[in-house]
Amino acid sequence: MNFLLSFLLLLSAAHDIDRIVTDEGWLWLNIVFLTSSMLAAAYFFWSGIVTKKNFNRHTQ
Repeated sequence: MNFLLSFLLLLSAAHDIDRIVTDEGWLWLNIVFLTSSMLAAAYFFWSGIVTKKNFNRHTQ
């Protein structure tokens, strides 16, 4: 589940990059959305790795 959320947030970040490149909307707001999407994607990706490691450790 965490990896799916990470992927969806990366798609959201790609949309934010597109909005920045095409100069659509306020630049500062698009940059805030982009950084928050990237940070959230990194968090969910990292928590997915940690969860998978802890699951594998307990199943051995």
